[in-house]
Amino acid sequence: MTTEVSSNTLQPPEPDTHLVLLEERAPDAATAVANAWKSYRPNWNRPLKVAMDLPAREGWSVRKQFIYETSPNERAVVVAVAFRAGDTWTVLLADGTEPTFEKRGAQVNLIVESLRPKGFVSLLPIGGAPAYSGAH
Repeated sequence: MTTEVSSNTLQPPEPDTHLVLLEERAPDAATAVANAWKSYRPNWNRPLKVAMDLPAREGWSVRKQFIYETSPNERAVVVAVAFRAGDTWTVLLADGTEPTFEKRGAQVNLIVESLRPKGFVSLLPIGGAPAYSGAH
C-alpha cells in the first residue's frame, strides 16, 4: 500500500518543463516512482529505458534514477529520481523538453544536489570545510 504524503511543482519560466517533488511511502524505489507518476499524470505511461542505483549520500540511505524512453522527434527529457530516508521516499520527476533542460541544466542540477531529508544535519565542522583524514 502506498499513500502520497505531499507534493510540490517547480516550473522554470518556460511552460514546457516541470519538476515535481513528491513524498511517497512505498516498499521500494520503483513503486514510489510509479505512484509518483500516477499522482502527477494519471494516464502517464512510458517505457523505462534504464534504472540505476546511485550512491547513498547527504542523509539519503538509498537513491535510484529512472530514465524513460522518448522519441528523437519529441526532444523530451523524462527522468525520475527516488531518494529514501527512513520509511519515506522523496521522488523528483523531471518532465520537459531538451532545449529547456539544456538552458536550465545548472539550476536543475542545483535543485537535485540540494535535496536533503527532513531533519538532516550536515557533519561539516564549523567553518564549512570538510574534514579530511589524509587517507585515500
